[in-house]
Amino acid sequence: DLPVLSATGSLPDHLHRGDPPPCTVESVWYVDADGDGHGGSDTIEACTMPPGYAATSDDCDDDDDASHPTADEVCDDTDNDCDEAVDEDAVDAPTWYADDDDDGFTSEVSVTDCLPPSGYSAASGLVDCDDADPSIHPAAEDVPGDGIDQDCDGLDASRADTGDSGLDEGPPPLPSRCSGCAGQGSAVGIFLFPLLAVARRRA
Repeated sequence: DLPVLSATGSLPDHLHRGDPPPCTVESVWYVDADGDGHGGSDTIEACTMPPGYAATSDDCDDDDDASHPTADEVCDDTDNDCDEAVDEDAVDAPTWYADDDDDGFTSEVSVTDCLPPSGYSAASGLVDCDDADPSIHPAAEDVPGDGIDQDCDGLDASRADTGDSGLDEGPPPLPSRCSGCAGQGSAVGIFLFPLLAVARRRA
């Protein structure tokens, strides 16, 4: 719109000086005590935003510059992002792993939260291959040949686990029926040799 001329036909004084037009409608501004760009509940009315004020009143804690609607939620038992929830989806939340059978070894089932839910704990390092059976875990003793992998190594125990070489060396030798028979073979030969010689001469 064209500027309205004064009664004398000249421009208003503020236009001569290059000033903005005079304020006719004041706005509401909110005190930003912690300087995070989000105001609290205390207000002031002014044509322009004064220093220390914000255009919104969405700060849930105007004494803490880490708490405001655009802040990251962290594990500190505080509503950092002003959504009326505490520690939800925290950016620094650790990962917890399920230990359903309470044998001290966790499975690969996990959740991320500030505190561990019931039945969860920090990773045990070695994965429990059957988290429903407390007798099966990486530190268990595997029973050879039972078809169950108790120690979670992917195999059932074999003879090698018990000290057996695993080689097929055949059945063990039968025990001798003659005790103290060592050397008797040669003695029998000495006794029979003359008899055989006599028999040959007679033939």
